[in-house]
Amino acid sequence: MTPVADQGAYGYGFEPPRRRSRVGCVVGTLFMLALIAAAAVYVYGVRHYSEKTFPHTTVNKHDLSESEAQAIANVLRGDLARFSTFVRAEGLSFTLHADEVGLTQDTLPLAQDIIASQDVWRWPLEIQEEHAYEVELSPTADETLIAKAVEPYLRERDAESEGLVAGGLVFDEEEGRYTIDDRVLTMHIDRDAFVRSIAEQIVTRPEAIELGNEIFYADDALVASYEAANALIAHSVPLVFEGAEAFLVEPERIRGWIVFDDGELPHLDEEAMIAWARGELSEQFDTIGVERTYTRPDGKEVTVSGGTYGWNIDGEGTALALAESIRAGEGVPVEIGLYSSGARLPEEGGRDWDSWIDVDLTEQHARWYTADGELVWETDIVTGQPNAVNAKGEPENHSTPTGVYYIRDKATDVVLAGPIVEETQKPEWESPVDFWLPFRDNSIGLHNAPWRDEFGGSIYSWYGSHGCVNMPYDETADLYGRVEIGEPVIVHY
Repeated sequence: MTPVADQGAYGYGFEPPRRRSRVGCVVGTLFMLALIAAAAVYVYGVRHYSEKTFPHTTVNKHDLSESEAQAIANVLRGDLARFSTFVRAEGLSFTLHADEVGLTQDTLPLAQDIIASQDVWRWPLEIQEEHAYEVELSPTADETLIAKAVEPYLRERDAESEGLVAGGLVFDEEEGRYTIDDRVLTMHIDRDAFVRSIAEQIVTRPEAIELGNEIFYADDALVASYEAANALIAHSVPLVFEGAEAFLVEPERIRGWIVFDDGELPHLDEEAMIAWARGELSEQFDTIGVERTYTRPDGKEVTVSGGTYGWNIDGEGTALALAESIRAGEGVPVEIGLYSSGARLPEEGGRDWDSWIDVDLTEQHARWYTADGELVWETDIVTGQPNAVNAKGEPENHSTPTGVYYIRDKATDVVLAGPIVEETQKPEWESPVDFWLPFRDNSIGLHNAPWRDEFGGSIYSWYGSHGCVNMPYDETADLYGRVEIGEPVIVHY
């Protein structure tokens, strides 16, 4: 009898082969899964590197591994933003920065081109290699911003030295005349060409921009300006005061009045000349209202200011006449014009009158002196009351005003009147006088006072005038008969 086991070894349902078939299925399944996973990873990599750079990628030396297009674009824009260049031209050197000139470019398409150029189907191999990209940027610049950025440097060049004027004339202190500056002998910067040349070069982002003759233009008018400026300072001009030379206007002063305007020949600033004549020149010759000190023949030293008598030059007329003489170029003397004059040239801070009526408020006494100091008339007086009271009972100061005045008019049988009272529409007071010699407008003057019997002393302090100088009849008549309109009247303490 054959054993069953042996039959099984050759029988239809032999077990060992059945076990090997199950293992094969598992292995096959795992293999298929591995293939599917690998395919999925591969597809993912393809999609991933269609939107990002490979590892080990540099763009213009920046590490931009695993970067999207926008990130690359931002880095490239940053390169533009950090850019600066040095600009050099004759007489000019400065640095320009990207933001000053509007240097800009849409860098996103460049970044997208980098990613699009990657062989994503070979990404498993590509990620192990180095990828270096050098991107040539082609930005644009804003000429308006360039013009604004360079203008301060151009202006600085135009006024590079204190003496540089009119874009090329410089004053030579040793020679005392204008010369044409060597740097701009016949050249001026063409601002449009200057800006255009910078705009054309800066887009290539050079380390330095060198500008040559293309930015300059010849200026024939410079020679004309040179000649006109020197003609104005060719001569000194004497100013004549009362027949004698009193002031010399020298070229150095004239130079300060020369104006160099674009498109015009150098010319005189007449407004500045008038201001000088009304100011500095007038201060030297005008005496009206200034403080003056003199010694009276009896020995009293008097200091007085204010008034209307003295020298007063015509500043505007003198300045315009001076301008005409300068333009004529021959140094023709100019007479200083006058609105009013004194009797003599003013002494240093002293008298500029000859004979005068001296009204002493302290002494309450008036005197008339000749030019030589001889006393020819005198009288006691009563002057303005300092502590007066008006019709309304209000305090008023009627003190006689001090100053150097002059007799403005002569009249007889005059009724002096006070201010109009609002309620009555009549003068507050009226005072008939026989002789009237006004010296301040027509309101303050010398006159007789029929209502008084006494003069001098302290009467003014309690029974003074409304500001006039009251005098006895006989002395007033004597003075009125001899004095002339224009005679100085000096009122002082």
